[in-house]
Amino acid sequence: INAVRVPFGYWMVYPSAPFVFGQLKYLKQLFQWCERHSIAVLLDYHGLKGSQTGRATSGDCGACGRDECGQTKVDFLKEH
Repeated sequence: INAVRVPFGYWMVYPSAPFVFGQLKYLKQLFQWCERHSIAVLLDYHGLKGSQTGRATSGDCGACGRDECGQTKVDFLKEH
């Protein structure tokens, strides 16, 4: 193995409810392990603020259907 692909969402760096705080320390640990063993890390963005697909996997916490999660999706086409 010479590289690892890491799914990555904005909530790892800037967590807000309902996303869980504390993920960034594990990402930093991964980089340390990979550096020690000369393994490249490819960060694969799976979700940026505002959601790209309107689904939970792209950062739209409201896509799960639970009212307490709120809505993080931004629909630019409808707003402009």
